[in-house]
Amino acid sequence: LPGIADPIAKGLVRFGCSASKEVDNTSQGSVFCFIDVTTGSYGNPQQDTSDGRRIHPQEHPDTGAPLTGQIPRWKEVRQLIIKICDYMPELEYLGFDIAVSDKGIKIIEINSLPEMTDYQIAGPLKKDPWYGKLWQRAVEKKQPLQPPSRIGDS
Repeated sequence: LPGIADPIAKGLVRFGCSASKEVDNTSQGSVFCFIDVTTGSYGNPQQDTSDGRRIHPQEHPDTGAPLTGQIPRWKEVRQLIIKICDYMPELEYLGFDIAVSDKGIKIIEINSLPEMTDYQIAGPLKKDPWYGKLWQRAVEKKQPLQPPSRIGDS
């Protein structure tokens, strides 16, 4: 967004577990942590339980691994995201699913209108400098936030 210093607003790292049937879907009980988008460090673990509670496990429920750390190759991940966003400036709000391994960085998918629910936990999005500006632009345009049209959509 024009006028925002950092084009990367928020980030999550998700970990599948037995409660989520090994997938990383937060609505199915996987564990997620917030990423500091400047440094790539992650923490503040969260997990939704089957009875609707939100808990804050400090260790992975299956492996016991700590749920704080550093995303490997974070500088490269940031550069890749920014390069893609610069290539498509008309798309103001994208969500990237990215996997990082010792073999490199892979983009799993790019979502044109990603879910915001988990980010609300950290505080109201309208008060966030990045999201607040996004909402204000939508209000000024008198248009709801929506994904771009796709070829063949009517």
